[in-house]
Parts: sequence; structure tokens; C-alpha cells
Amino acid sequence: MTETILAAAVAIITAPLSALLTAIFLRSKHNAEVDKLRAEVKQTLADVRGRELDNDKKAIQMIMELVVEPLRKDMVQLQEKVDTLTNAIEKVNSCPHADNCPVSHELRRAKKDDAGAAGTNALVAVADGHGGEPPGGQRGNQHGAASE
Repeated sequence: MTETILAAAVAIITAPLSALLTAIFLRSKHNAEVDKLRAEVKQTLADVRGRELDNDKKAIQMIMELVVEPLRKDMVQLQEKVDTLTNAIEKVNSCPHADNCPVSHELRRAKKDDAGAAGTNALVAVADGHGGEPPGGQRGNQHGAASE
């Protein structure tokens, strides 16, 4: 009978003990899996962030190629044209026809309009009593002004 009591006591002690050990083992296994999944999530987030940065870099490069560079070229061309026009305007006073030059008169009028009120910057033909024609039948770019 002592063997039966002893067997019952062992059964009573071993059942909860084995359940406890199983639970501890399963919990450590579960914690390891959770840690592994957290590491994978961190790695995935890092990969996603890296791809986002690559996409941003490619987008910036495309903007530079498709927008900024053409604008930069246009700015250089525009600056060259402005420099040419400035050169021509500076030479107006040395022109032998400066007194009757419609371009010179128009440039002076544009400055007066801009100083007094909000005028346009467009050059408009000035009636000079010669039927709209420049003196001496001159046309175009003879006075150093740029024409389009």
C-alpha cells in the first residue's frame, strides 16, 4: 500500500511539475520566436526606408535632369540676350542717328513711364512724324538694338 501511496504522490507532484516545465519551455520558445519576428520587422522597416530613400534620390535626379537643367540652360541663354541688349543700349549714344532714333526715344519713354506709373515694359512704336518709318529709311538692327 505504501507503494500505491508513493506512486500517487509521485503522480500528484510530477503532473504539475511537468506542466510547469513544459510551460517554461514553451514560453522561452515563444519569446525566441517573438524576438525573431521583431528583428525581421526591424529589418523590413530598414529595407523599406532604404527603398524610399532610393526612390527619393531617383526622383530628385529626374527633376534635375528634366526641369532644373533645361531651366538653367534657358537662364544662360536669356542672360546672353540681356547682355547683348545691354551692350546695344550702351552704344545708342555713339550712333550717328541717335537724335532721331525711334529705338532710343522708345527706351527713354519706357523709363519715364516706369518711373511715374506702372507702365508696360513692351517696346511700342513711337509716331515721329515720318509715317512710322525711321529717319533715312533705316530698319531693323542698325542702331545696336536686338530684334526678334
